[in-house]
Amino acid sequence: PSALSMCRVPFVTTLTVDLGAAHTLKRIAIIWAGDTIKRFNLEISADNAKWTTIVSGMTGNVQMERESYEMFSADPTGRYFRITGRDRWVSSYGNSIFEVRLYGQ
Repeated sequence: PSALSMCRVPFVTTLTVDLGAAHTLKRIAIIWAGDTIKRFNLEISADNAKWTTIVSGMTGNVQMERESYEMFSADPTGRYFRITGRDRWVSSYGNSIFEVRLYGQ
């Protein structure tokens, strides 16, 4: 496919973090790079196979965005944490994140 047609394809990317052991997340802080990820899911898994979405959201179309997520309906527990970018603001860039911090027990 040409570059133009590739830009029309939904862009899904993931970043998976192995926490080494199961942890309960209490807070997630992310610094998103601007003009990249538009829609996203924050997910957790015990086995890196079955995922539970703990946050679904949308970023602003700004140069850099700091977000903190703390209000979970249940205490999400798992060994693996994943960010899934579902769409982009700018089609010529990939999804970019400056920093991810996970807080918990």
